Amino acid sequence: MQKMKFQFGDCTRQIDLSDVEFVMNYEQAIEEYEQGVQALNREASPSAQLEQICQLFFAMFDKIFGENSAEEMFGTTKSVALCTKAFTVLIRSMDKYANNLRTEAKQ
Repeated sequence: MQKMKFQFGDCTRQIDLSDVEFVMNYEQAIEEYEQGVQALNREASPSAQLEQICQLFFAMFDKIFGENSAEEMFGTTKSVALCTKAFTVLIRSMDKYANNLRTEAKQ
């Protein structure tokens, strides 16, 4: 099975759900993101909260794809909506790849 391409912004990476290191990085990144969301400063201003959420997303993408991946994906833009869109693209790519793996396994 070939790797699945993930592309967002100027960042292009290969996804391999059969690669243990990739899956471990993904799992750890999601766990760290969820912990970060729980620790958000709810007393902060709305702009500070948005900044915190963007930083959590950036750290997650860097953990999954390697250092500076978030910078390649978003440049200098800090947008929770854009971060969420990138995560949705990643999840859809992974779902498609996983479905292809299941189909191949049945053959």
